[in-house]
Amino acid sequence: MISIMKVLARVAVCASIVTFLASVSPKVARADEWYGAQNLAFDGLALGLATTAVFTPRTPRKVLLGLSLGTYLVASPVIHGAHERGGIGVAALGLRIGMPLALGLLGLGIGAADGEGLEGVGTALVGGVLGMALGALVAVAIDDAALARRETVGTAQGTSALAVGHTFYLPLGTTF
Repeated sequence: MISIMKVLARVAVCASIVTFLASVSPKVARADEWYGAQNLAFDGLALGLATTAVFTPRTPRKVLLGLSLGTYLVASPVIHGAHERGGIGVAALGLRIGMPLALGLLGLGIGAADGEGLEGVGTALVGGVLGMALGALVAVAIDDAALARRETVGTAQGTSALAVGHTFYLPLGTTF
């Protein structure tokens, strides 16, 4: 059981490093608009609903878990679509489904290899659940930090959005 925790902790550290590196934007001649705060708000809502479900009775728990899962899966693609990035919305949905499944299966396999008999089944299930939770966190981090960026009207290298020189540049692409 402790070895599963060590492996998952290492995966979490690696995922954090990858997410940080993906969020650092290089200096290029374009401006990015980050709208990840909108995604973060709905991801926080989904997490709050799931946390509340843990402490509620049986029937409301199912409703809260369903709302949490629906918010986790649907909100981000809708937000990407509202920013006219439908392809990224589809990619975000795939990431939010695929990453928890992949890491859940990895955790299940690690847990199954760690235990034997009935104890091994419990260890495998714990590893699978922890892997799915970690996969959901990694998917949210990648989606909110890296995918929730939209390229805006770029400026020429070395100029600002409103520069005066031999030519007068306006941010709308018009020159005088």
